[in-house]
Amino acid sequence: MNVDRLALLAIALGVASWFAAPAVMDIGYDGNTYVATGHGWARTHELVLEWGDVLTFHPTPPGHSHHFPPAYPFYLGLVFTAFGYGYAQAKLASVAASLLALGVVYLTSRDLYGPRRALLVAATFALSPWILWITGMGFSESLATLFFVLTMWAIVRSLTDERFIVLAGLFAGLAYLSRASMGAFFVIAGLGGLTWRLYHRGWRATLTSPWYGAAILVFGAILAAWAWRNVHLFGWPNWETSPGSRGIPRWIWTHKAEFVGGILVRLPLLTLPFLPALVLLWPEAKRSLARIRDEHTSGLWLSVFLIWVLGLLFAAAYFSMGPSRHEALRLDNARYVLVGVVPLTWALVREVDLDSRRFRRAFASLLGVLVVGMLLVATFPAQYLPSQAARALDPHLQEGDVIAVSGAGKYPFYGYLSEPTKVQVYTLGNAGGDERPEFIFGFWPQERPGYVLLVEARQSHWWWVANDEYLGVWAREDVARDRGIELAPLRAGW
Repeated sequence: MNVDRLALLAIALGVASWFAAPAVMDIGYDGNTYVATGHGWARTHELVLEWGDVLTFHPTPPGHSHHFPPAYPFYLGLVFTAFGYGYAQAKLASVAASLLALGVVYLTSRDLYGPRRALLVAATFALSPWILWITGMGFSESLATLFFVLTMWAIVRSLTDERFIVLAGLFAGLAYLSRASMGAFFVIAGLGGLTWRLYHRGWRATLTSPWYGAAILVFGAILAAWAWRNVHLFGWPNWETSPGSRGIPRWIWTHKAEFVGGILVRLPLLTLPFLPALVLLWPEAKRSLARIRDEHTSGLWLSVFLIWVLGLLFAAAYFSMGPSRHEALRLDNARYVLVGVVPLTWALVREVDLDSRRFRRAFASLLGVLVVGMLLVATFPAQYLPSQAARALDPHLQEGDVIAVSGAGKYPFYGYLSEPTKVQVYTLGNAGGDERPEFIFGFWPQERPGYVLLVEARQSHWWWVANDEYLGVWAREDVARDRGIELAPLRAGW
C-alpha cells in the first residue's frame, strides 16, 4: 500500500475513533468546569460559574471565572446557545473541535508542503493518542492546537509574503485566549520569536516593517481586551487569567530545588508526544537539523522547543508537589506540549522521499505505534467516576439540594446534572458550623455518621503505574429514606 492510501486509512480510523470516544469516555477533570463556564455564558453572555469561581471552596453565589482561559468555554457557550445544554452536546462539541483542528492541520500543511505531505501530517494528527484522549474527556487542546497551527502557518507564509504576519498576530492572540492561564509565561514565547526574527531579518527590517508592527498591535489588542476584563471584574493587578499565575515567579525563586525536581520528573512524559516521530523518522530529522540555519527550518524547530520548554516550566511551577511519584506519572501534563507535534511533523515531512521504501516502512511503523497508543488510551480507561455518579444521582435531586465534595473542588461533575442551577455545591469542610448537606461525594473511603452509602466505585489502570481511583456517594439518612433513592449502575459513555 502506498503512503497516500495508508495516510487516508489512518485519517479515517482516527476520525472514527473520535466519534466512538463519547460512547466509552466521560467528560472529566477540567472538562466539567469548561462545561459549567460555557453554560454560564449561554445563560448570561458572561463567563459565569453557577457555584462560584473554581478557586472558591465554600458555598458562594454565581461568580465570574477567574482561572481558566476563555476560548473553549466561549465555544461551548455558542454550542449550548444553538443546541441546548447537556453533556451530549458538550461531547459532540469536543468531537467537532477535533474535526476542525484536523481540517486546519490538513489545509495549512497542503498550502505549505503540497497535498501528499499534508496527508502525512493529517494522518499522524488523526491517530495521536493524546487527541483521542482530550476529545473523549472534553479538554480544550483541540481548539488550542487549531489556533497554534494557524499561527505557525501564517508565520511560515510571512517569510515570503510579510503581510501574513498580521494574520499570525491575530491567530496568536486567539491561541493566547486558549492558553491564557499560563499568564506571563507567554513572554518566553514572545521573546523567542522576536530573537528568531532579529537573527534572520535584523533590527532595521524588524523595526521598520509596518506589517510586523500591525501584528504586534493586533496581538496586543486581544491581550489588552482580556486583561481589561479581568481588571474590571477583579481589580488591579488582576490582569492575568488566573491569580495563581502571578505568584509563579516568586514561588520559583523561593523553591528552586522543588522547581528543578518538578522539571526533571516531568521530562519523560512531556517528551513522549514527540518521541515516536523523532525515533522512527530520525533520518529525516537529521536532514532537517542539518539546515537549522535556514529561516523556515529554524522557525519550525524553535516553535517545537519553545512549546516543550513552556510546558515543562509551567507544569513544574503551577502543579508542582515536588518530585513525587504522583507528579512523575501524571499523564495529563503531556497535553501541555501537544500543540508542538504539528510543527515537528512539518519539519520532518519536508525531508521525506515519498517514494522511498524505507520511508514507507518507517511511516507504517509510526502509524502502528500511534494505533497502539490509541488502544492504550481506550483501555486506560479515560473515564471519570464523579461524572458517572452524578448522572445516576441526577433523577433524585430536588430544588435547593446541597452537594458537598470531599477531596476535590466544586466542579468534578457539573456537566452531568440536567439542571445544575437548582443545586448548590461546595467543598466539604468549608461551610462552617454543623455541615449537613443532602449528599456527599468523597474521593476516599470514609465513615459518614447519619449518612447512607448509595454507591461505591473503584477504577484501576492495568497498564500504567498510577493510583487507583475511588468514589463514594452518600445521602443523608432522612433524604435517602424519604426519596427512596436507589442509584442506577454507574456506566461510562452516553
